[in-house]
Amino acid sequence: MALAYIGFKEALDLTLKHVPITKARYLPLADSSGLITAESVKTQADSPSTDIAMKDGYAIRAADVDSASKTHPVVLNVLGMQAAGQENDYTVRSGSAVRILTGARIPHESDTVVAEEFVTISDNRIAIDQPEV
Repeated sequence: MALAYIGFKEALDLTLKHVPITKARYLPLADSSGLITAESVKTQADSPSTDIAMKDGYAIRAADVDSASKTHPVVLNVLGMQAAGQENDYTVRSGSAVRILTGARIPHESDTVVAEEFVTISDNRIAIDQPEV
């Protein structure tokens, strides 16, 4: 039996033909689970209001580990630790990292958090052996 294929436009038309369109209605947020918004939802305030770490690890500059490999790991000096609620006093320069805990503010000039399971720790330095972690 041969399979028949249809194009994207035809598939979209068939789908929309069989999907019921309902009227938009206003609901409390708590009652809207599982529904689709009829228009963009806007908030009055950013939340969180600053960039924070979503996992424990090390805040680094991604460019520092572009050349990392199993045979030539990149070694970075750890400047200190940043925990949730602490002032953001660290600036991550090339060749450095900051230990960061979940919920902590991302240190200045860092753009990546490497999860702790992807680093090897030795004294006050970490080694990273892959560029995309």
